[in-house]
Amino acid sequence: MDHPGTGQQLDRPQEMLLENPRRLRNELELKYDSLVDCYENQLTQKDKGLQEAESRIRYLEKELSGSHIKLPNYVSDYQISDAKIQEGLRILRDNISNWVESFPDTLIFEELFVRKISKEVLLKLMPGWTHSFPNGPDDAQMELMTSVIFKLTWNCLFKGSILGNQTHQELLSHIQEGMSYLSPRIDLESMNAWKADTIRAYMAHPRYREVAETRYRNLKGSIYRFLGDFYRFDESHWEHKLERFMMQIASPAAELAARMASSPSQYGWLMCFPVHKQFPEQVVRKNHLKRFTIIDAESHNKIQFSDLESFNDSDMIGVFLALVFPGLSRCGEEGHSNVLIEKPVILIATLTTPPSAPPENET
Repeated sequence: MDHPGTGQQLDRPQEMLLENPRRLRNELELKYDSLVDCYENQLTQKDKGLQEAESRIRYLEKELSGSHIKLPNYVSDYQISDAKIQEGLRILRDNISNWVESFPDTLIFEELFVRKISKEVLLKLMPGWTHSFPNGPDDAQMELMTSVIFKLTWNCLFKGSILGNQTHQELLSHIQEGMSYLSPRIDLESMNAWKADTIRAYMAHPRYREVAETRYRNLKGSIYRFLGDFYRFDESHWEHKLERFMMQIASPAAELAARMASSPSQYGWLMCFPVHKQFPEQVVRKNHLKRFTIIDAESHNKIQFSDLESFNDSDMIGVFLALVFPGLSRCGEEGHSNVLIEKPVILIATLTTPPSAPPENET
């Protein structure tokens, strides 16, 4: 016997089974359509962003290309940095010192030195000659010989312009001056770039190579004539010494001089002469350490501020003997002060004890 309502209960799950897939399908379709719309919106936004980014990149590339064209007017390809000059100059100084140090001491150094350099010049350049050296000039011969070797190298390669022909130097100077009178006025950056390019072109010419080779031969001859009386070597020994000089000193010096000459900047060598103006009565004080690298003639070491803790800045620390290496500065542009690139190196006879403090006033 059937219970009432039983058939209805059996039919309802079937209806539910039929309705649920349809509802689930509809819901899934709605969610799918919603997700598609969302992703399409996101892709549209990203595509728009990519288009804007590509447009920005094209603009920046155009600006960069224009900057490359304008850049030589502001920063010449031949401009050498102060740091590069300082590095080159220090290497050159070290190489000269090491090269001179490889020679043996000369027993009659003072006699030969006076013979090679007149006493008048000695007293002008080295006012402490004979009477101020702690153990006489013989004890400081490495520093003194280093000074002369650098001076000979400087005279040949750095003094004045790297251009070998005096007429050409004057012509270049006149043209550069004339450019400043042109109308419309040429900007300074363009003039500097023109000067750098012109000097580089001059130095690339075969005729300049002839001048450079002549300078090299003259420098090599000057070094040999100066040192020949101090040291008695056989020909092969001399050839080895001079080859090393040309490779380690003359070539780097010529390269540095050429880079400086073709740079738009101007440079000044700090010779600290006349001595009586830089160091009245040859007195060297502690505050000179700010502007000079100072070497003690007796110890042959550099003097540091830490070595002079008990001294005041104005206290005397020694007596000026000689300039070993000149300093170098870059000339400042209008309204700007000069920039020190490398300090001069000087040789002094130091005091053995610090100056005594003045007595305090009694109350």
